[in-house]
Amino acid sequence: MNQSGQTNQKILSQFQDVLKALPETSTTTNNQRILEKEQRLNELKIRNKLKKEAIEKWAFYLKRNGLLQ
Repeated sequence: MNQSGQTNQKILSQFQDVLKALPETSTTTNNQRILEKEQRLNELKIRNKLKKEAIEKWAFYLKRNGLLQ
């Protein structure tokens, strides 16, 4: 994960901790849901980026070794 992604995850985590300390209201519950969805989206983006990089490296390896045209 890059530095910016780590920073964003840290900020989200800290904000979630603050929300947990507040009295529960429908607004804080909705904010928590939004943050969880954003965090999940960030995780999926990172996972997809890593998958893409792995596929590209594998294709490069296969081409370099004459196993893929």
